[in-house]
Amino acid sequence: MKDYQHRYEKGYKSPQPDCPFPNKPSAADPGYVEQLYRMGMTIPNVRIRAIGVWDTVGALGIPKIGWLQKLGVQPKKTDEMMFYDTSLSPMVDFAFQALALDERRATFPPTVWELPKGSPTVLRQTWMPGEHSNVGGGWEDQNLSNVSLAWMISNFTPFIDFDDSYIFTEFEQNFLYYRQKKLKPRAWGFGKIYDSMEGIYALGGSEARTPGDYTRCDPCTAERTGKFLKNTRETVHVSVRVRVALGGYGIDDEGSYHPKALRGWKFYYDDGIGRYKWVNKVTGVELYEMDLGPVERKLLEMYPDVYSYVFDDGGEGNWVEEPRIKRRSLGDGVGDGVHQITGAIKGLLK
Repeated sequence: MKDYQHRYEKGYKSPQPDCPFPNKPSAADPGYVEQLYRMGMTIPNVRIRAIGVWDTVGALGIPKIGWLQKLGVQPKKTDEMMFYDTSLSPMVDFAFQALALDERRATFPPTVWELPKGSPTVLRQTWMPGEHSNVGGGWEDQNLSNVSLAWMISNFTPFIDFDDSYIFTEFEQNFLYYRQKKLKPRAWGFGKIYDSMEGIYALGGSEARTPGDYTRCDPCTAERTGKFLKNTRETVHVSVRVRVALGGYGIDDEGSYHPKALRGWKFYYDDGIGRYKWVNKVTGVELYEMDLGPVERKLLEMYPDVYSYVFDDGGEGNWVEEPRIKRRSLGDGVGDGVHQITGAIKGLLK
């Protein structure tokens, strides 16, 4: 594993120079894999049908805080757990990643994939509301992670037979959580966004994520090259528009939802392609909204008024700017065409 991990590092010397065979070259040398193949220890050129991940970060859960390393509080060996090669192998047929729009920890930058030129891989990377564990799961309120789970299941439906009842059971369990905590149930996409800037993570600083604007890392030095990632196939999930337009709560249920990652962005319906898109007024970057998959639509149908907004009354949004002090009423929304939400759904979303 270490041989492969350090394959691009010049002058790297393996701590086990004769394992699994003597006088082994760098793992970047074709001869390394050829010898492993002759020994029956690897199978080259294996095709991977599909990969699905939730908000991968190079830190692998271990925040790298420079000044703590200088003081000797944090060992530099944590660097070995990090990775920086974000290009997808052409041996992968499909790749799916759910990205956390509201993760603010500077030590948790997302590992956004990019496709090499001419790659046959089908890549989908979708930005969703919430911080790292909202999207990947782990908090008591699983509302948002259930949305990302439904997204992933929808992507994998062509390859795997799923028990559709499972995801609905997960939603039922979350409603039980609300009941046990004596909380009002929250509608689709309106789960609590937890504050990840706590404990040791706060020491690493805060940094808003930048959809469509990430640069490539040198896999040898881990330094940013200044060259923008290409062919990342990034999209924005429908639940982001819903939460912004219908006045969902912000981080830690404070104020309205105005994601810092989308400051200066605006959404509107593009008649030319028949879907919504978000546009950054400064950089001109455009990210389209991904269509909901079959499992996602089934879950959304449980909330008729939100479903109606998504498919009938989406309207056009204003620029996402600094949050207002007073939370908007659900009937006001952001878009010009946002309809009045019924009393029933108001009760769920307040």
